[in-house]
Amino acid sequence: MKTLLALPILMFFFQIASFAQVSADSKNPLSDDNSIDAYIFGDTVVCDFVMNGALKYGVNEIEGISNYYWTAPEGVVIIEGQGTNSIMIQINENFKGGELKLIGNGPGKTVRLSMPMNLLPVKPQFSKSTSAVMTNQKLIFSVEDHGETFTWDLPKGAEIVSGMGSSEITVKFGKEFKGGNVTVYANNNCGLAVSNQLYVGLESAMPVDKENNVKELAQK
Repeated sequence: MKTLLALPILMFFFQIASFAQVSADSKNPLSDDNSIDAYIFGDTVVCDFVMNGALKYGVNEIEGISNYYWTAPEGVVIIEGQGTNSIMIQINENFKGGELKLIGNGPGKTVRLSMPMNLLPVKPQFSKSTSAVMTNQKLIFSVEDHGETFTWDLPKGAEIVSGMGSSEITVKFGKEFKGGNVTVYANNNCGLAVSNQLYVGLESAMPVDKENNVKELAQK
């Protein structure tokens, strides 16, 4: 009888011990653990490096991590540094984009990090600008330049006075302008483009905005 009573008790303590072990393992720090200040450094936009030399990626040495295992997306070859906190890669012509991933291991600790790698140019971001203009007014529109070429598309009644192909253009708004989107396309050497738009309306008497980053030119 004593043996039969002891068996359920032993099974109960075994289950408690197993649960405690799982709970402890689940607390191993991962990439979303705010206590880990680590990130992968390197280029995210790699169009200019396809079949053109090697790129370096890495992380600062992480306390408690002794082994670093890297996984590259299809079309990317790790040529040096696997097992360390820094690698050299080559990008082949069949690369279409993906994530570079890292798993770092050490005694009782695992860290998982990743970063995107893509061929698309950086989405152009407009400087702060006015939302309305007056007839015959000239404005300069600009976006951040990361080495791309730019194509601009304007609504009816607006024309580019200077700057086509660059990150900054001067636009004149004529009598036919009734409002519309100023659109810019950032183009890279891979033949890919990303666009952004800024809506501009028509105002009969626009107040001066001193906080505006769009530079207003004197009307002729």
